[in-house]
Amino acid sequence: RWCPSAPFSTTVCWPRACGGPQALDFIKALHVTGVIVWMSAMLAAPAQLHLSTGDAAKRGARLFFRLVSGIGITLTWVLGLWLVSVSGYISEPWMLAKLVIVLVLSGAQGAFAARFRRACQDLPADRTALSARSVTGLILGQTALVAAIALLVLTKPF
Repeated sequence: RWCPSAPFSTTVCWPRACGGPQALDFIKALHVTGVIVWMSAMLAAPAQLHLSTGDAAKRGARLFFRLVSGIGITLTWVLGLWLVSVSGYISEPWMLAKLVIVLVLSGAQGAFAARFRRACQDLPADRTALSARSVTGLILGQTALVAAIALLVLTKPF
């Protein structure tokens, strides 16, 4: 958008109704905090599920995952969608790619939640067990997706 206060600037002009640039920086910081909280739960989840042996440990790990990832994903989606609606970036290809990656990560969270639920039920251990190799793969995959999001946001390559 064209900004009357800075007509030759390439930065986005934020309307006064949004609280101006200072409020936007605070919302961005909360969004990034939500992402960090969400990803910390997502990165810890495979290891917790792999290492939890007793019922109490599995239930504690599930409670931690539901609480922390729930707060993180809510902050991420609500604030992220608000930022997209205010910024006008929704039609940019890099933003669409970012949204696809975030949808994949959201699906992974749902898969982890289902895995934790099954692990807390009385199911055979082989249906809920994760091998060390799969834990490593899950953690590396999530890390690669988050790195891709960071590169897309910081460089806006296309």
